[in-house]
Amino acid sequence: DLCYLQRAAGDPLPPAPFPDLAGLPFSSETNADRFASMIEQTYVDTLDCPGLKGTRSGMEAVVGHQTSGEFDPARWKIYSHEGRDVGLLLMNDHPDQDAWEVVYTGVVPEARGRGYGRAILIDGLRQVRASGRRSLLLAVDRRNVYALDVYASLDFREIATRAAYVRVSPDRAK
Repeated sequence: DLCYLQRAAGDPLPPAPFPDLAGLPFSSETNADRFASMIEQTYVDTLDCPGLKGTRSGMEAVVGHQTSGEFDPARWKIYSHEGRDVGLLLMNDHPDQDAWEVVYTGVVPEARGRGYGRAILIDGLRQVRASGRRSLLLAVDRRNVYALDVYASLDFREIATRAAYVRVSPDRAK
């Protein structure tokens, strides 16, 4: 089951816990492979839809995430801290909803539990606010209690729940 969450962009934001967290924007010419690799790294031991592990490669995820809403590479970033990649945030625009959507976010296993996910989301919320959009939307696996705690701490509110079903192609099911 997925929880759909929303947060108003204009609500006050906490200070960034890592002021020197650096975001590298996506470029299909120069770093698409790096984004695909980061996505695959964040899949390791994930609590967010673990049953989907292995159903698509990082590059298939990159291509698929570009189709949800309006894609702009400037809204996709890999975040690094002290020279090490710690996570990524992919957001697309939904003008019809006056919102941006987190189409994917993840933190690499060795950086989890240190506040990077929260810091990345705070940066994303700052970008949404600067864009003039009203809110940020996302979906999360109801079993991912750690992510739900982070979202709750940033004042995301549940707006819907839905069961997710995935059809796996026969060659991937093996």
